[in-house]
Amino acid sequence: PPIVMSRSDPYFSTAAQHFSTLMSQYGSPVFILNLVKSREKKNHERQLTKALIQTFDYLNQFLPHRYKIMYCGFDMSRYSKTKNKRTNVMEKLEEIGQNSFKSTGFFHNINIESFSESQQNILNGAGLDKYGTTAKGSYQTGVVRTNCVDCLDRTNTAQFVLG
Repeated sequence: PPIVMSRSDPYFSTAAQHFSTLMSQYGSPVFILNLVKSREKKNHERQLTKALIQTFDYLNQFLPHRYKIMYCGFDMSRYSKTKNKRTNVMEKLEEIGQNSFKSTGFFHNINIESFSESQQNILNGAGLDKYGTTAKGSYQTGVVRTNCVDCLDRTNTAQFVLG
């Protein structure tokens, strides 16, 4: 079915509320991975990308640098059809994932009691590194949000690679 965008929200208040909720629940930054097609014969999905970018541009002008919404557009379908034989969708998604996790971190928990006493002392003295890892695990401050239209294959593939 055709995509119809009928209502206009000149101040992007609905989107602002959505991203405010994401930031209050997960922290910042919010990293958007947009899997919507960037080029197509008919203006179908592409209009959503245009509207999404307008939304981020508008909202980011009011946000302090550390709270700015981060955006990455990746047309998986187009990328996989390039003539360059070196293109690999999974490798590109891994690269995107690494970049997003550098800014958001990745939560995991370590049961420090399972280590020997000398290992525990080393871990306890290590402090916090640049990825938020401590002796007890690592902290996540932010979230990666995947945006797609109707293709669960694209969404599931991206989410699988991202974690």
